[in-house]
Amino acid sequence: MSLSTLVSDGARVLIVDDSRHSRVRLSRIIQDGGHVVVGEAGTVQEAISAYREALPDLVLMDIVMPGRDGIAGVRALRLIDRFAAVIIGTSFGNRESFERAVSAGIVGFIVKPFQADRVLEEVGKTLARYDDPFRRRELLNRPIGGEPAETSVVSAFAVIVISANVDLRRSLAGLGAATVFVPSPVQVASLAEPRRSAVFFLEQQYYTGGVLRQVPLLRGANESGRLVVLAERGNEEMARSLLKTGAAAWIPAPCAASEVAALLGELALGGSVDGDVQDNGREL
Repeated sequence: MSLSTLVSDGARVLIVDDSRHSRVRLSRIIQDGGHVVVGEAGTVQEAISAYREALPDLVLMDIVMPGRDGIAGVRALRLIDRFAAVIIGTSFGNRESFERAVSAGIVGFIVKPFQADRVLEEVGKTLARYDDPFRRRELLNRPIGGEPAETSVVSAFAVIVISANVDLRRSLAGLGAATVFVPSPVQVASLAEPRRSAVFFLEQQYYTGGVLRQVPLLRGANESGRLVVLAERGNEEMARSLLKTGAAAWIPAPCAASEVAALLGELALGGSVDGDVQDNGREL
């Protein structure tokens, strides 16, 4: 569904809250308001899985949950999908947590206990704000706040970038991971399986061009959640749709090394990759 139809046709909403009572309450409010609940989750990790499967238009997420909280959840979803629109559920008096949530990139907030009119008002305001592609890009450009990934986590990876983009090479200088640059998927076929945990960054044109079927190493990375799509400017919505086909995340290209480092940290937390730290970095 395009954003231009959301206000009239209703939005597809993912609800994330560790309280079943709260999920039921929100689900009823959302459906009574003419929207569709496409999934529910009780933890951040469940939310990430549900998000990739459903690609909702909007996420309603509680700020206080066991384990990783809602702020970590906002950051995780926005690292995976820069178009993730998250409204956080909070309580009065929780000012510090609210400010951290704003820094992480929320698009709105609702206050507990939930009141139907207030919830639907905030949902409606958010949908109206992003009802066309130009406003949608506000989400793309919204900063992703939070703590930087630990150096030890980033250095545990081999990063294989399949792109001939010179600006991308410059932007990833000093990433802190063993980084291999190859200009096209043809060269990837000749690479040995890296000895350390590897994450592949692949240009969108290659991903959609049937390359995965031709290069087993890339197909395996995609199937194990270790392949990130480098999105073409102006075609990010297509890159987003690739999350449903197995891509771990998509990221605008060129992108900052700090952004890639944050994404690597998130993939490590999500269990897509482990921490084998043997060095295998080289430039082709």
